[in-house]
Amino acid sequence: MRDLRELRTLAGLTQRRLSSLALIERSRLSLIETEQTAATQREQERLLRALTRALDERAAKVAAARSNLQAPGAGMLASASA
Repeated sequence: MRDLRELRTLAGLTQRRLSSLALIERSRLSLIETEQTAATQREQERLLRALTRALDERAAKVAAARSNLQAPGAGMLASASA
């Protein structure tokens, strides 16, 4: 799982948080990230679920922030064009 660290970082998760969400020991997650050991099928499934959930939550926050910026009367863009 070579890109695991990158995905974890993109999701805004620490090793501690991801290991907690995926129910994997943090030390084992570290070994998986550095390819010193391979994740089992069950660990891969748990990691995928945890990362998907975290990335979905992060995407929802970005979408909400974007819609707030585009709302009528929001921010400096609206006052500058008035």
